[in-house]
Amino acid sequence: MVVVQTVKTYISFLLIIMFMFIAHSENVVHAKNNSYESKQSIYLTFDDGPNEYTKNILNLLKKENVKATFFVLGPNAASHKCLLNRIVNEGHTIGLHGMSHRAKEFYKKPQTAVKEMKEAQKIVKDITGITSTIVRTPYGSKPYMTASYRRAMKKAGFQMWDWNVDSEDWKKPQNKTKSIKIIEKNIQYNDRKNRASIILMHDQATNPKSLSAAIKKLKKQKRIFRTAADATHPFNYYNTWND
Repeated sequence: MVVVQTVKTYISFLLIIMFMFIAHSENVVHAKNNSYESKQSIYLTFDDGPNEYTKNILNLLKKENVKATFFVLGPNAASHKCLLNRIVNEGHTIGLHGMSHRAKEFYKKPQTAVKEMKEAQKIVKDITGITSTIVRTPYGSKPYMTASYRRAMKKAGFQMWDWNVDSEDWKKPQNKTKSIKIIEKNIQYNDRKNRASIILMHDQATNPKSLSAAIKKLKKQKRIFRTAADATHPFNYYNTWND
């Protein structure tokens, strides 16, 4: 009887350990699938605003209860203060996109790139009270942001963001519906790579109706909409997550 009881106790112990291991594994998988860099994560990002088109985007995002990241140009922020404050008040993240949006000026030397970001940062802070350190350089970090530029930007305390889904709305402003199809195709590609999708769009080139349809489809797929503020590390072409 003692032997039988001992065996039963041992088996019970093994079963408990097994169930604990399974539960832990499920939690790890669940956490990974819901991490900021998992394929379930979608980052909607808008460049070049705020402008007259930003209001429509904000109306849509509010209706869909989705948050996004707006990489703003300093002069546009200064001339659209109400929209800038609305972006903040509605829970979106503000990133910086510099001042000139002209490659020859912005990338003249590392110091000019940092200077433009600091100027845009000051404008945003003066209007909203927020000191944003999230930046996206004009036309993306490659090939312009060489090692010396990246060191200068990092030293200034900025976190550089690029994208891995180009909507190409800047190429085809007359065909905004096609941009949504391009987005969907690139998200599918990122799914196969098991990585998050950081989508590049522009305030002035986004069709709210088409974007709304895309958001609804992504919601049905149980996607998680995030902003740059949710990520532990920024996504850029020198730190591409899960590659």
